Amino acid sequence: MSPHPPVSAGGATILLSLFEMGRISFDVRIGAALFVAAALGDGARSRREYLAAVEERAERAERTREAEAQRRVSDERLRIARELHDTVAHQLSVINLHAGVASGHMSAHPVRAEEALGTIRSAAREALTEIGDLLRYLRDAGNTGAAPPRQGLDGLDALLGRMRDAGLDISVEVHGNLDRVGGATGSAAYRVVQEALTNAHKHGSGGSAALRLAVEPDDILVRVTNLVADTGIAGDPAPSAWLGLTGIRERVAVLQGTVSAGRSGSEYVLEVHLPIRQAAEEE
Repeated sequence: MSPHPPVSAGGATILLSLFEMGRISFDVRIGAALFVAAALGDGARSRREYLAAVEERAERAERTREAEAQRRVSDERLRIARELHDTVAHQLSVINLHAGVASGHMSAHPVRAEEALGTIRSAAREALTEIGDLLRYLRDAGNTGAAPPRQGLDGLDALLGRMRDAGLDISVEVHGNLDRVGGATGSAAYRVVQEALTNAHKHGSGGSAALRLAVEPDDILVRVTNLVADTGIAGDPAPSAWLGLTGIRERVAVLQGTVSAGRSGSEYVLEVHLPIRQAAEEE
């Protein structure tokens, strides 16, 4: 709301001048005085309302900026929490499995035990490196740069190698060009595969899993299936896998993708669709 234009003040000045010169009657003088008072009062009220509106808009803009800053901080903390979970859960799973192999073959098959210990050292070193990068980023209060780089599908071969070394037999089927899938979509796809294979190894039966990746014009399909023991309970995997599945749903929701997960006969099926356009927009 803007104050009244200065026409009223000018008119008031003219009337005051005429009043002083005696060129108007007494009644007109009284009316002019009332007009001047009303004009001045209305102008003052309009200016107060204008200043109040400006102040309210400034306060509203400040609240909006603070809310946006808090949202960004919350989103970043959630992303880092997911990264930590994915890193720790996967690497500890590998360490635990190979610790069992090393313990069981220490006497009868020392070479096999030595290989398992080597895998444990490698997994621990990799986990510590990723965790260290994230902690250094969090501790630097003045850090205005980008967060530590996220793992993408270019690390898929190494991931499959680690899971196979851990004893999981994986069949892989790829359709389309994975190089098209980068940015946030590539990172989310990698983490989905990592979590799904880790859960297949820990909670599945038969020691095998099937991975299918299909790159379409607008999205990528990630599908992981594995055999599950008949526990008499259909649906989601063991309770310890819930947190990882929740993380998958959160990652996919951020990119406006879709997730379906559950038992289908003797198999557990995880199927994720991620829009590729999100990766292009972020890059």
